[in-house]
Amino acid sequence: MDNPLGWLESLPRYSQIRYNLFRFNRLLVHFELDYRQLPVFVLTGSNGKGTAAVTLAGILKEAGFNPGLYTSPHLYRFNERISVAGQEIGSEELNALLSDIRNNLPVLPVMYGGWIHSEILTLAALMHFRNSRADVLVLEAGLGGRLDPVNLFPQPLAVGITSISLEHKGILGETEAEIAGEKAGCIKRGRPLVTAADGAALAVIARRARLMGAKLITWNQDFRWDTELVLPDRTIAPCDTPLTVAARQNRALAACMAVQAFPELPTACLSKLNDYSLPGRFEIVDGSPPIVLDVAHNPEAITNLLQGLKRRYGAARIGFVFGALSDKPIEPMLKLLADTGPVWFAPVADARGAKPLASPGVAAVNSVAQGLEAAELHRPDVICVTGSFSVVRQVRPLL
Repeated sequence: MDNPLGWLESLPRYSQIRYNLFRFNRLLVHFELDYRQLPVFVLTGSNGKGTAAVTLAGILKEAGFNPGLYTSPHLYRFNERISVAGQEIGSEELNALLSDIRNNLPVLPVMYGGWIHSEILTLAALMHFRNSRADVLVLEAGLGGRLDPVNLFPQPLAVGITSISLEHKGILGETEAEIAGEKAGCIKRGRPLVTAADGAALAVIARRARLMGAKLITWNQDFRWDTELVLPDRTIAPCDTPLTVAARQNRALAACMAVQAFPELPTACLSKLNDYSLPGRFEIVDGSPPIVLDVAHNPEAITNLLQGLKRRYGAARIGFVFGALSDKPIEPMLKLLADTGPVWFAPVADARGAKPLASPGVAAVNSVAQGLEAAELHRPDVICVTGSFSVVRQVRPLL
């Protein structure tokens, strides 16, 4: 295969054969990347990891660092996943790195199976950070945490765990507590842990933190953001409070991680938290009607989205264009949306895309474009496109 990115995308996402961190360690040793002393922040959780990661990288840049940022998935361009000081990796360099990796891969013992997508991409990101002289790294776990390649670093500056919800149940566990156990695998001995988890998930995380002697900083107990941002060591009054609870949580979590690692960080570096954002996170496209794009893909995220819509638009009539992957909890998401306004359920261009089915308040349509057209004909005050990265990715060019 001549296309390096195509080769990467052809690799399996998961391994069922002795998948452990030995595999990624072997890659780093083979490519002579000494990871043990790298200054890194590690982020995991179910919702909001990307927002927390980009906010943390923005704070570090404001403080004078040259931060490397690694996130997943991307929304519009694969290059979005890897950046240094806000500058995405160029396609030419990304392809060159992937070609180098593909042509020089070490051989894994048969018992370990083959290399997988996340291992190769994380390696490419670290090679880019080395080439770009990044001096601190913000790394987002792609799935789970315990076995994710970013969990190989033994002494992160701080670990962040955002809120926990039921996701990837067939892989991570069947309950929030079991899923939290996988995320809690990122907690490192004696390193600060900042979390927005609650309930049974928080209990699991707190137990692991105690076992590891990790300082535990929790949302609504040690840090919060109502009208002011309250951190363990200072209080800040940013210009605007974000619309949603999740946006406040994840930006506050990033700020808390930064000051845990760098206690002398000037407060001025935390004054622009609302300036750091990713596309497709309550992204408003002005028009008549305005269109809100949001990649919410589980009930917790949908609930947060609806709260944001109510705060931003009050009692406005909202129509929803929805598309989802088949492994997501579709029925509870649809019920939440349909209780608010009419929903047009569209198929998405993904092998895992869910087949649209009609239900009370939900109409099945043949395409995202048809769903958007049907919503516009209904003449709502606001249209919201949500349910997955895939549906937002498909609708954006139509606007």
